[in-house]
Amino acid sequence: RGGRDRSAASLQAKMRIADAGRGLARVAGVGHAAGLRGEGTEFMAKPGPAPATGPAAAGASAWLRETAAVLEAAAAAGLDEPVAAAAAALAEAFGARRMVLICGNGGSAADAMHIAGETVGRFRRERPGLKAVALGADAAVISAWSNDYDYESAFARQVEALGEAGGVVWGISTSGNSENVVRALLQGRAMAMTTLAMTGEGGGRLAAAADILIAVPSRDTPRVQEVHRCLYHHICERVDERLAAGRFAAPSAAAETPDGRAAAQAPPVQ
Repeated sequence: RGGRDRSAASLQAKMRIADAGRGLARVAGVGHAAGLRGEGTEFMAKPGPAPATGPAAAGASAWLRETAAVLEAAAAAGLDEPVAAAAAALAEAFGARRMVLICGNGGSAADAMHIAGETVGRFRRERPGLKAVALGADAAVISAWSNDYDYESAFARQVEALGEAGGVVWGISTSGNSENVVRALLQGRAMAMTTLAMTGEGGGRLAAAADILIAVPSRDTPRVQEVHRCLYHHICERVDERLAAGRFAAPSAAAETPDGRAAAQAPPVQ
């Protein structure tokens, strides 16, 4: 009898597994909508759509060549002047211990956090930390304000709370038309902060809201983002050079950092 019970239990287990497999197939649209074919507990991959064409389909080398072409176009687009102006404005704000607030959406929000990491932390050289905040990084503030009011004014509200005259609001938007970024810059301008925008071709609505506009000559979002990353790394380097040269005073630092390393000393005000 024990053998019959085990056989019956085994059969029931197999039936439950088969039922589960059929249920999963139904959830997946009988497999077809998800590109899968459900047969009991086995899901066989079906051929997907035809591969895309363009640089991505041609391989990494083609993709990199197209990126290089956009970088070449940006190098010839006369960005030296606004980039130098951005570095000067940021160095002046950091040297005076004024707040730099950085904002963007999606990939640009990630760029804002990247920039804050390079400034609060360090870029290439040892130095004291600099006052910078990526506005999109505070999920509690963003979600609270967006839930109670709207997302379009969430960055502006943070600028109102954290900004100060002599600081910088740095907005990043590949289109130049992100409503919450436009409002952040307008709020900063009303508070006597320098407004800096990094965008794609033309600058969009941010062009009118920015004291300094760095507009990459492309409307292809991934390409604009790739150039933005090159440019803000360059800006971080120029800011550090200006602070190290004593052209603006960086904040003073204790003799040692918490981990016992000698802290970089701030240059004197000149």
